[in-house]
Order: sequence, then structure tokens, then C-alpha cells
Amino acid sequence: MKSAILSGRLNPAERLTEEHRAEMMGVSRTPVREALYELESQGFIKPLETRGFIVSADSKNDTRPHQAGQRGCPPDPYRTLQRIERRSERGKAY
Repeated sequence: MKSAILSGRLNPAERLTEEHRAEMMGVSRTPVREALYELESQGFIKPLETRGFIVSADSKNDTRPHQAGQRGCPPDPYRTLQRIERRSERGKAY
């Protein structure tokens, strides 16, 4: 989701909900919720008074390094979701 925000695929003020993102990614709501809270703590999204979040207006202008694995940079929640999804698919094969 972070890369989608930074690339402009998710626009400022776009609404994000756990249910919709989980359905789009084919994962449960729990890892999506964790990723949303991580993005909120990093200032990429803001909580709504009602359910969900919106993309912060200044998130596209963020100039911090965003490559996972760089020192001082937390892992990308989207990549974490991808890893979880791959693991769950491997589990289904057995």
C-alpha cells in the first residue's frame, strides 16, 4: 500500500478500509489492519472519525527512503502482506 501511495495509484484523500483492501489482496483483515496502523504511524494515512482511513495529502511528498532493508526504514507493510499471502498459498498446496 505504501508503494501505491508513493506512486500515486492511491490518491490523497482516497478512503481505505480493511475489508476492501483485504478482499483486493486476497488476505484476511488482520494483516491489512496491521499494515494500515503501521502506515498511520508513519504518517502516510490518517484515521477517519468513522471506519477507515484516508491517504494523507502530504504522503506523496515524503522524501524518506522507502526501500525495505535500508537502515532505519521499517519494512513495507505491503511486502509483509505479500509474504503472508505466499505462505498461506504454500500451506494450501499441502
